[in-house]
Amino acid sequence: MLPPGLDDMLRQHYGRCSDLVDTLDADVIRQDWSQCVNHAVALNELLTRHIRFEEEQIFPVILDGAAAQDRHGAEVARMRSEHAGVSNLATLLAVSSPAHDPQGWLDILAQLREQLVQHMEDEASLLGRSAALSAEVIEQLRRRSASLAPVERKGRFIDVSGLEPPAPMFRILEELPRADTPLTVRIHREPLPLYGMLQEGGYAYSTVATDDGHFEILIWRAEKSQAGESGKA
Repeated sequence: MLPPGLDDMLRQHYGRCSDLVDTLDADVIRQDWSQCVNHAVALNELLTRHIRFEEEQIFPVILDGAAAQDRHGAEVARMRSEHAGVSNLATLLAVSSPAHDPQGWLDILAQLREQLVQHMEDEASLLGRSAALSAEVIEQLRRRSASLAPVERKGRFIDVSGLEPPAPMFRILEELPRADTPLTVRIHREPLPLYGMLQEGGYAYSTVATDDGHFEILIWRAEKSQAGESGKA
């Protein structure tokens, strides 16, 4: 059993990965190749961040000291090997074209799902038996995992994902003047032409790529002295 707190945190991490894998299955069934590619890239980025979190934050804690290295060194080495396998499969999905070989692409996705399940079980076993993870360390790991948290939305929110151009642009520009509170926009493609229009109109913005292949853009009225200084988070 995992230590309290760390269990919930890692379940959330793997839950987001599992959701994306399920979404990719659905994308292939619908033959929505554009979204399939977007979601594969998002999954690869999410797994890259998750693996980095384990390698840089969790493993050093587990292997702190000679005795801990003797107890857990072999298991951590095996998990690092699993990381390499998961990373290779996720990267292969992100750079491959599902439209050219849907079944082959789904076979790779199935391998990735299987390896993720195995890795989660091995990780739970290792962390559950590690005496190094005190309540204080668990809280530190929770705070350090903030980069894997969902996007925080502020003020008003609209979802224009799936709308055909130029409808998303029109919808955003229509919504902006309606209130002075910030506006968060969810969209399936990054609207690069919008940024210049926002700056010219006196708005600042911050863009974040979400785990499911979309973008969320926070837009707010900029101070006159700051207009044009907005950008990506």
